[in-house]
Amino acid sequence: MPNDSRATHRTTLSQFVDRWLDPPVLADVQQLGPIASELGLSLAQLAIAWVLQNGNVASAIVGASTPEHLKQAAAVSDTILPVEVMTAVERVMGRHAATDPAANPFNWASAPENFGRG
Repeated sequence: MPNDSRATHRTTLSQFVDRWLDPPVLADVQQLGPIASELGLSLAQLAIAWVLQNGNVASAIVGASTPEHLKQAAAVSDTILPVEVMTAVERVMGRHAATDPAANPFNWASAPENFGRG
């Protein structure tokens, strides 16, 4: 990870990023490289396209720290991934990403106590 990455700042984002930086997660992410490459996308672009097309996601928040990052993210905003690609990504990352909205601890309907109203 680059030294100037926001994820390396211990007092800010690293506490949220650390759990995704363990070897099994990173190994699985590397399996997505050929899928992205075959589509002419970067890994980040594949992730954004998958999120935007995932029915369990209401919106995508893209953290762009440069104008180029924003251009790359915007470039896939209308990309439609084939069903086979969506399935392949879910097969690779399924054990790391919850795809059932009821399993999301931040889902109001399944866990109102997380919002201070339970």
